[in-house]
Amino acid sequence: MNPITFNFPAYKAEVIDNVLHVTYNGLTWFKFPLTIYVGEEDKDRRILKEAEVVCEKDGHTVIQFETASTRWAKKLYTLDVAEDGISFKAKVSEPRKNVYNFGAPDLENACTGLEGFQSVGKVVYCYDTEYEASGYTLPLALHCSKKRMYREIIESSTITSTLLAPPMFGFPFVSEKAAGSIAVSLCPAPGEYNFDEFQYKLFENRCSFVVPYPRPRKVGEGGSWETANLLITFGSDELDAMKAYTEWNFKYNGCKRAPLHTAKYTDVPRWWRGPFFCGWGEQNCKARQEYFEDKEALKDASVAHLKHIEWLAWKKAKQLATQELYQGCVDKIEERNLPVKVIVIDDKWQKNYGDLIVDEEKWPDMRGFVEEQHAKGRKVLLWFKMWDAEGLQWEQCARHADAVQHADPTSPAYAEYLQKAIYTLLSPDEGCFNCDGFKIDYADTRPRNPECYIFETEVYGVELLKRMQSLIYNTVKSIKPDALINCSSGNPYFAECTDQARLHDLQAELRNLSSCMRWRADLFSTAIPGVLIDSDGGGIGSHEELLNFMEESITFGSPLIDKMTEDFGKRTVVMTEEDWQKRVNVWTKYCEDIDAIYAAAQE
Repeated sequence: MNPITFNFPAYKAEVIDNVLHVTYNGLTWFKFPLTIYVGEEDKDRRILKEAEVVCEKDGHTVIQFETASTRWAKKLYTLDVAEDGISFKAKVSEPRKNVYNFGAPDLENACTGLEGFQSVGKVVYCYDTEYEASGYTLPLALHCSKKRMYREIIESSTITSTLLAPPMFGFPFVSEKAAGSIAVSLCPAPGEYNFDEFQYKLFENRCSFVVPYPRPRKVGEGGSWETANLLITFGSDELDAMKAYTEWNFKYNGCKRAPLHTAKYTDVPRWWRGPFFCGWGEQNCKARQEYFEDKEALKDASVAHLKHIEWLAWKKAKQLATQELYQGCVDKIEERNLPVKVIVIDDKWQKNYGDLIVDEEKWPDMRGFVEEQHAKGRKVLLWFKMWDAEGLQWEQCARHADAVQHADPTSPAYAEYLQKAIYTLLSPDEGCFNCDGFKIDYADTRPRNPECYIFETEVYGVELLKRMQSLIYNTVKSIKPDALINCSSGNPYFAECTDQARLHDLQAELRNLSSCMRWRADLFSTAIPGVLIDSDGGGIGSHEELLNFMEESITFGSPLIDKMTEDFGKRTVVMTEEDWQKRVNVWTKYCEDIDAIYAAAQE
């Protein structure tokens, strides 16, 4: 076939002998073989239909060609080239004998509910790609800054959920030979995120991109299946290239923004911007007091002993999410004149994690507490442990080996129960608690055993998480539209069910906290433009870090404090009266600036 060439202001692309050559800033970064192997040992055997341009419209040129492979009698490839990115996918059909779920039947390793089809499969994109990129930055958040996420090109890596659940599934590459970044990303259609991870693989001086599908994908006689798009985008740096990935998903791939992400600043409820008080740190402080009444004992404690005590205290802390403790915190907030707008009641206010029934021994009058906070201009969020099945019934859960393992959002019984439970927690009606939203945690503890029974058998991985979060979000908004959902979503597919992204836990030993948390904020904001940021940041381990983060955090998110009393057990800092006054001053100025914007909008 004759070469097909595309010249755009940002980049050049050429299709030569079914290989895509991508040139950016004067360098040919990649030569992608236009192949997608669907299933173990799948290989294209012959071309059935040569590549041709089938459509040119709105700045897009669509090229298609067709092959036959070892596993599929027909495989239709589609390449879409436009100024804002290049996408590539395949549609497989007419599976050859015994080809199901991207593998052969395996009765000895049957997956419950799918009659013996094996649960192992993968899709390999662009096997044997030549490259000139020198490295890439993983779009993940660990206990480190951006530079720690950099990988040399020789390092194979996997993108999966960590503190971002889920993250953006893309590798933004850089080169020492040219400026800018090219991101290679995975973009499934809505409903097709049935995977956990996206992999960059290097082998014998060539690379490829792999998606494992642990849950069976059944394609029978007469059936077909379309892969996710492999997307190539361009930017001035890694985040800029990933912003192009995000915008492509909103523009072409069915991802939806939440209305408030594109609304005017003052259309967002004022209280969503904080400041926040979350009581988890306070619960831990009180728990550690039982083990470290004499602080001098810390000086001689071994590391192993300290870790054991911390674990015991962590377990004890869950028993201390009580009305008495939170009322004491509110009293101290008021004594110090901290302008807190939101109280977050943390782990574990409920009798059982799964049933969401208020533990009346801990909270004899939660409705009274909530109404008192409302009267003082504050809102109340409840901590929500996603996936935990404690207290749920058999038919509401994902199961394996006759054991309940997780809540199942595809189960009609669970959906009905959850909707009623959330109504009781959020509604202002009599007999309800009138709370104002949820801080969602443990998002990444979803079922990962591919043999686990789920009511909708083909839903798995990130898609299962989307089902759960959408169920919670839509239920909450139907009951109280201005309720706040605080969660860990870092992918544009989740924009429609995310109000606020939480930057998450940190290690007290960090001494670059602000750069670490700013990197996380940048990732969330790149994935979901306009999302609010909860700066989090409890458990800071040095006095200088505390003072620095106090001021830096308000530049990229809503400020938060997690305890009102002196810590015990950890070698963490003690806030002086001068520190407390500084926090009051910083937060008061933060509130005054925001309130002025809202006041001006009312004029």
